[in-house]
Amino acid sequence: MCCHTNGIECQTEGGTVNHQLRADVAIVGGGTAGCVLAARLSEDPSRSVLLLETGPVSLPLPASLLDARRVPGAVGEASWSIPGRLAPERPYAFPRGRVIGGSSTTNGGYFIHAPREDFEEWAVNGGPAWSWEAARPRQLALEDDLDFPASREHGHGGPVPVSRIAAEEPAVAAFAEATRSLAGGTGNLVVGTADVAAAAKRPGTATGLAVSATAGPVAFQPTPSNRRGRTRMNAALTHLAPALGRPNLRVVGGVEADAEFIRSIDADEIVLAAGALRTPRLLRELRIGGPWVGEGLDDHPQLVLEVEGWPMLSPDAPTWLGGVVHVELSDGSTAEMLQGFLPGPLLFVSTRGERGRIREEVEFDHLATAATRARLREAVRVAVDLVEWDGGARVTGVDRATLAADSSLDAWIAAHLDTAQHTCGGAAVGEVVDEAGRVLGAERYRVADTSILPSAPRRGPAATAFLIGELLAATF
Repeated sequence: MCCHTNGIECQTEGGTVNHQLRADVAIVGGGTAGCVLAARLSEDPSRSVLLLETGPVSLPLPASLLDARRVPGAVGEASWSIPGRLAPERPYAFPRGRVIGGSSTTNGGYFIHAPREDFEEWAVNGGPAWSWEAARPRQLALEDDLDFPASREHGHGGPVPVSRIAAEEPAVAAFAEATRSLAGGTGNLVVGTADVAAAAKRPGTATGLAVSATAGPVAFQPTPSNRRGRTRMNAALTHLAPALGRPNLRVVGGVEADAEFIRSIDADEIVLAAGALRTPRLLRELRIGGPWVGEGLDDHPQLVLEVEGWPMLSPDAPTWLGGVVHVELSDGSTAEMLQGFLPGPLLFVSTRGERGRIREEVEFDHLATAATRARLREAVRVAVDLVEWDGGARVTGVDRATLAADSSLDAWIAAHLDTAQHTCGGAAVGEVVDEAGRVLGAERYRVADTSILPSAPRRGPAATAFLIGELLAATF
């Protein structure tokens, strides 16, 4: 072992684990849900828990990984690079966190709850445990919202601190004002709610607003982030670190988990928590889970717009995130427009895409249907209207002539297609696992990560990944 402290061990011997470390539950993957689950299960002193992670597990983590003003995964720091395609002619390398805390250590720190509509869809196959009524209290119990200490729409006293950049920050205020103008005035806009999608559909709020000839309700808020000051509060900090002194919890890093290794684990239950891009592959290698393993992969195709004329964030800003706008498009789907400042002003525009799969590599075809192409065109046009509403700012790299014709805009989208890194599915509840994450036909195994979601949430899945650990811990 290269280190051993506070229950954490770093493996150096070809990925093998000392089988004296027998456990009641072994969790393969120390990502977001894996850390949450390990912490919750080890609260029972009679249950032994073993958490296995491929990447480094030493705490404290390097300061660069905990800086909320950075996106470590965007530069490949502490990340896997998983090959795949966003479309047949669009190769892509998907980054995922390869360090304790997983992608909650390397992502953008965007922490928005999934709305009611997502849980209604998930509960069709997941049952009552996945309903909004069952999940909402656990969502709120997760967080300690530092900006809304008295609001029932936000959680208080939970392990995950949530805060936003000040709405008065000039860059954020400019984005908010653009949204208000195109939405028809401040009084008709949903602002600053915990669940902007649900709020937008309540009677008397934003129903019927238009930011273009076709778009529907719109909601704006400064982007919530799981941070305290400038410190990214990943799952290793919020959940795992407080549990490390327990004698019934062991954490081992440097473990290369393949099917042969997983079969050799000496545990009553084995939980695969390696993420939506790796867990389905492990299930296939183990030959469990049935024909739907690796199918139904879901993500949000994304386009990045460079902006000139917005103010930069203040030098002492604690985050790289500005505001976020959600717009209902003409087909009833939602476009998300996330304001970021790495390295300069950017607008990240994402929508629902086409389902993918995991074969030899990760396969999507986000431009396969006319409906998806139309959705992306509309989202880009609305985003440009937002930025350029008063002539004070403009989007560079795509001109009005390109925007005007569907064919030219389709070509621009195809050349600039990206992903929001919101991959879910591949081991969906009701198809591959039951409502408690148990693999159908192989109940010794469970899955606890976003691969069990039947669809990607309408928001980024970071907060939902925390929630999955909490929901499944209650089923043991």
